[in-house]
Amino acid sequence: MLPKAEKYRKGALSPLKFWVFKCIHLPSLVFWNIKLKSLDDEKCVITIPFSHWTKNPFRSIYFSALNGAAELSTGLLCQMYIQDYGEISMLLVEFQGKYYKKATGITTFTCTDGQMIHENINKLKSGESTTFVAHSIGSNQNHDVVCEIWVTWSLLRKK
Repeated sequence: MLPKAEKYRKGALSPLKFWVFKCIHLPSLVFWNIKLKSLDDEKCVITIPFSHWTKNPFRSIYFSALNGAAELSTGLLCQMYIQDYGEISMLLVEFQGKYYKKATGITTFTCTDGQMIHENINKLKSGESTTFVAHSIGSNQNHDVVCEIWVTWSLLRKK
């Protein structure tokens, strides 16, 4: 892993630094009590609890909270890898999801597309853009798949 990406990874894994990051950039994640469990060159693991703040009237986690956790699991990998490549802008251009079961406990989102994301960023030349789909799987405490989310990111390397 490149030096700035490793520094970003270590900072994100610090509970205090990650909490400050959420407060400044993504306050809904603080409200939903989303936690970063692991981040490495291959994958990112995020958890979201079933709580008063995340539940819907149907006694499961509201889909927008699930989507926020899934987006974060893909976006943190992107953020980590762009650190060593100069100024790159990120834009979420498409979002697809399939929901299989009610999310009624802690739901864990895992994105294992780290290498694919890194390869796409590594190919970027100044002024060019790339688009790719990152996949995140949400599972419950019994390891049953609750949902699958596909996030399409567009990255532009600025000159």
